[in-house]
Amino acid sequence: MRIQDVALEYISLNVFNSYTADKVRTVAELFDRRSGCNNVGELERIHLINFKEQTLAVAKPVTYNGYIGYLKLLGKFMLEEGYVSIDPFSSLRCATLGKGRPKVISDTTLKTATEYLSRNTNSYEPAWFWLTVIRFLYMTGVRRRQLVFIRVADVDFTRGLITLRREGSKTHRAWVIPLAETLVNELQVLIQSSEQSLSRSLRDDDPLFNICWLNDRYKPYQHDVCLMNPASITGFFKRLSRDSGVRIGAHRFRHTTATNLCNVKNDEEIDLFSVQTLLGHTSLNTTRRYVQSNIASMSKVLNRLECPV
Repeated sequence: MRIQDVALEYISLNVFNSYTADKVRTVAELFDRRSGCNNVGELERIHLINFKEQTLAVAKPVTYNGYIGYLKLLGKFMLEEGYVSIDPFSSLRCATLGKGRPKVISDTTLKTATEYLSRNTNSYEPAWFWLTVIRFLYMTGVRRRQLVFIRVADVDFTRGLITLRREGSKTHRAWVIPLAETLVNELQVLIQSSEQSLSRSLRDDDPLFNICWLNDRYKPYQHDVCLMNPASITGFFKRLSRDSGVRIGAHRFRHTTATNLCNVKNDEEIDLFSVQTLLGHTSLNTTRRYVQSNIASMSKVLNRLECPV
């Protein structure tokens, strides 16, 4: 039995969405190929070293750390099922990550990227769709997969609410967030344009965002052909970053939304718990890691101090 065989069994018993299944399967196949181990009962330290060295030779440390998370799930599963007497992955440690660039998108960066997009509409057809995606990510803080899984019926224009489905959630649960007033008109235009392209009214179970309806060069999601592929969003932002000369990405909007909501102006009260609920974090500590304090906020706090001497 190889690790990928264990992965298939683990997936059949414990995984309930195709995205996670793909991740577990891919990591297991990579481990079998890079480690040189052909049987879980013969897994030794040298195989772990082989996997680490070969992975870090072609991937970033953060990617390697992500792989470790999935391997630890499989190691625990193998131990519980009696395939091994000792969890072979328990000794794996994550690679040290240096301090990277700030993940928050500055106003200047966002303006540069959107202005480039507006000037080069032929390269990003339809550009208005991608501008709507950008504004939606900024005003909601949702993940790209959550955006893809939103259905027409999930948007309640009357009450100003959006239901985020568990299928697109990293924590496998659903929750409701408010619909910003500035998004209402754009989402209604999005629905109307999709209906014109399809020559029919959108049904309640149709996706809200689907670039495949508006540009046939995009391919649908392989696990659900009714949806656009989340990778299309990643690909768009990579192209826009390359062409505009500024770094912008889907997940960076989550950090930007959290930071901007927590670095309030004037003396408004910060509601960190509301930000936690908006982002769907189960732990407040996770939300705090998303927030980057700015100089103005730190200066405001610092100036409250009164030196007693």
